[in-house]
Amino acid sequence: MNSSTIIDSENALRSIIKPYPKVMDKRIQTSLDKHCLEFIQHARIAAIGFNHEALEIQIINLTESRLNIINPTQLIVTLANMATLANQDITIPYSAYFLIPGVGHGLRVNGLAQVKSKANCEVTLDISAAYFQCSRASVRANLWEKAIDQSLLDNPLFPENTSNILTEAGKRFLSMTSYLLMFTKNKQGQTEISPRGDDGQIAIPLDDKTLIIAERPGNKVAISLRNIINQPSLILSFILPGCYKVLQITGEACITKDEALLKPLSIKGKAPKLGILVSISEQKIMHIQGLKDVNLWDDNYHIDSKSLTAFPKIMAEHMNGRGLLGKASAPIVKAIVNHDLKNLY
Repeated sequence: MNSSTIIDSENALRSIIKPYPKVMDKRIQTSLDKHCLEFIQHARIAAIGFNHEALEIQIINLTESRLNIINPTQLIVTLANMATLANQDITIPYSAYFLIPGVGHGLRVNGLAQVKSKANCEVTLDISAAYFQCSRASVRANLWEKAIDQSLLDNPLFPENTSNILTEAGKRFLSMTSYLLMFTKNKQGQTEISPRGDDGQIAIPLDDKTLIIAERPGNKVAISLRNIINQPSLILSFILPGCYKVLQITGEACITKDEALLKPLSIKGKAPKLGILVSISEQKIMHIQGLKDVNLWDDNYHIDSKSLTAFPKIMAEHMNGRGLLGKASAPIVKAIVNHDLKNLY
């Protein structure tokens, strides 16, 4: 690939993705307000990643009381994979992404995790940032509607394995899934989990060691892209609607504007302006019991989004406060959200 097609600076990135309105920074809360608490209390699963080489993204079932809200700036969660850090006392950056079945938008939470030895896998999550993610990724992926045939849920097409290349099972998984969670970090070690979704296959393998993901229109903040530019390591957790297994890929990424690579990613005649090119170091296919236990793709267990505070209202309050300005801006934010959902590509 021509090195001239690599986006290697934020200036180069902003020549393609225009700078975002700085009012967007105000959406970030330093503690869990009533909207964040409402969302967490209805969430059934969360994906949590840590800036530690021995830990992978863990998807947990929140209905089993594995997460407790101690106060607006602190959570305690029980995580099985913390057993790998036995007899260690460490503090590491983490990111969490909360999902409510049937609801498009999600909640992102970042901060520092306190891991104590002999704590029975309990981890204290101190919160420094919490903010809502719009529903474009889940809408593009049709996340809560498009479950695969039930006969494939435990199909040997997806045997659990670990490999340093993309196996045939991994390729089959990718060919069927349209949604992923992307874990990145910046130079300072702070982390992010961000969703990606597409109308069709979310990632296309180029060979056994490389895949490409389209970067579709978003809110222009581009935290994950900026992280990749400065720190290329990442973890991808691919979720297949209706399946209880997850494909996790660890590797390094770069941002490309190579038109030849991006053209096959076109949807509705529109090729993405950028793509995320991933060099694979490890592939894992894992059974996630939590995905099965919470009946994520059973309509009977979905939450009606109308029973929750509306996303535009939350965004208006987070960016402009709960006074007159917040109330007055809510219809404007709603119009922008509706426009974005009608112009996904």
